[in-house]
Amino acid sequence: MEKERLIRQISKLIIKKINNTISSEEETVLNRWRTSNAENEELFQMILSSDDSRQAYRYYREIKKLNDWEEIKQKLACKRTPVWKRLMRYAAILLVGVGCIGAIMRMISDEPTVQFAQEEIEPGCLKAVLTFADGEKMMLGANHSHDLQVLEEYGISVNDSTLIYNEVDRIDEYHTLEVPRGGEYILTLEDGTKVWINAETIIKFPTRFKQNERKVLLLGGEAYFRVCKDVERPFYVECKDISIKVTGTEFNVMAYPEKKRIETTLVNGGVKIYKEKQELSLTPQEQAIYSQTDNKLSKKKVDVKYFTSWKDGVFEFREMPLGDVVVQLERWYNVNFTFQDDSLKQILFTGAIIKNKSLKFILNIIKETQLIDYSITEDTVIIKK
Repeated sequence: MEKERLIRQISKLIIKKINNTISSEEETVLNRWRTSNAENEELFQMILSSDDSRQAYRYYREIKKLNDWEEIKQKLACKRTPVWKRLMRYAAILLVGVGCIGAIMRMISDEPTVQFAQEEIEPGCLKAVLTFADGEKMMLGANHSHDLQVLEEYGISVNDSTLIYNEVDRIDEYHTLEVPRGGEYILTLEDGTKVWINAETIIKFPTRFKQNERKVLLLGGEAYFRVCKDVERPFYVECKDISIKVTGTEFNVMAYPEKKRIETTLVNGGVKIYKEKQELSLTPQEQAIYSQTDNKLSKKKVDVKYFTSWKDGVFEFREMPLGDVVVQLERWYNVNFTFQDDSLKQILFTGAIIKNKSLKFILNIIKETQLIDYSITEDTVIIKK
């Protein structure tokens, strides 16, 4: 119990030091810990001198309140099992936080340094495939050249990350944009509506909207919409089973087939969800869930950042089972995960990780919790005890 308290206290002080919010009294406590042991000072200097850690924390601070420990502590207080067994269900992946906590834990507990696997799998990138109405395909992304004459005919601008349909007279037809595994892309529709498209997603849309409505089809996957307001032309997102109606708002739609449900998460504005005779209205910070299993619509209050941070380059987890965490990693890194023991899928994680890191970087952070080990063979990751 004393080790747990010390780990928590020193980790918070180091994070405050990095963030320049440490008080003089707190710095005295931190300095006392630093001078009590040469290894403590070596660890402190290593953490403090890491430019990568500083940059990561500055970004993390903007998207995450540092109150996870208090929430977790309250949950743990309701249990009666020994504290370290209880903590195993709440491994916090906190960019800098876990780096500090894991390292300090090993220093204090005299545990050996973890040796990590050598394989590197780089993160996904900006890429997509555009399909025209006649079936012609065009690869999009940094590694592809484009037929500018064809794009000009449709009034399309393109760069490494974004496909933009400009307001010009053009043939009225539907195009399809598919983002594969290991990719993401941004689409700007002809009315100015912006769509962030996640990996393994297909969206179909008109090159020019009708005068009385705007409609796109999300054929599967996940997309974040920032819809331009137009009262005269409501905006519809049609999924396999539901219709979403808005006039101007921001929301996320998750409709991966294997999930057996469609989640619509509202950031601001208002949306209505329709399913046959069922109808739901959402206000900001609410999520509508359509269950394909029982054909029912429901809604609940949520913290939207856990459902939208992917578009900002961050994985956010809140008490998410490891089995669900790796599904997101599979899509972004284009790999497959297997578990040697199904019980490992139930370990819960809370925290955030920047997506531009290698897969090994993320797996090593998870491994720092001392709960799992892993190995990588080609494009398969094996999670072990």
